[in-house]
Amino acid sequence: MGVLVVDDHPCVRMALSSIVESRTEIELLGEAASGDQALVLAERKRPSLIICDLEIRGFLRGTELLRMLKALPWRPQVIVFSGSRDSNEVVSALMSGADSFVHKGIAIPELLRAIERTIQGEKVLLLEGESAPKDALDHVHRKYFMTEREAEVLLLLLRRFSNEEIAEELTLARQTVKNHVSRVFRKVGVTNRRELRCAIGDTALTARGRYRPQSVRMAS
Repeated sequence: MGVLVVDDHPCVRMALSSIVESRTEIELLGEAASGDQALVLAERKRPSLIICDLEIRGFLRGTELLRMLKALPWRPQVIVFSGSRDSNEVVSALMSGADSFVHKGIAIPELLRAIERTIQGEKVLLLEGESAPKDALDHVHRKYFMTEREAEVLLLLLRRFSNEEIAEELTLARQTVKNHVSRVFRKVGVTNRRELRCAIGDTALTARGRYRPQSVRMAS
């Protein structure tokens, strides 16, 4: 179990690394100041967890960086650690595979719990201000009249899980997952996953509202 810290602000990197080293039992494997450096270090150190701000220096950044980190062979977990309050960016990060999204303004105990819960397989959203991805996704579920199980499948589809991975995550038969995916596609009015991500992104971003920090546990 090891963690890689990625941020282009030296003070943030130092503080985050210090918290990881002094307040957790996770080994700090390294720090990166750019997306390009993060990918190189990740391939060399093979961290199981990456804590990363997406708005950093370098050619590789944003959701492109996130998708490349999540595509690494050992599938590291990624916490996006950001100062953004833009719900567009939050939903985009979740749709690009982020395991958790944590605002930089939260208290240290909340950050520590977010790290622990992410490692345990939970999806954690700790935000400030007007960002409201959970509210936005709830809005999507209501709009398309999805069941609780279909909502769970939708979230995993947005995180780019394959049908086999969804079956394992939710402890379902593959045919059952295939049926749920088909119903999600039919309700949203799309025929493939790319169309789904575009449609859900547009719908989710119409939802607005105050959001109080909380964590959301992935169904198992």
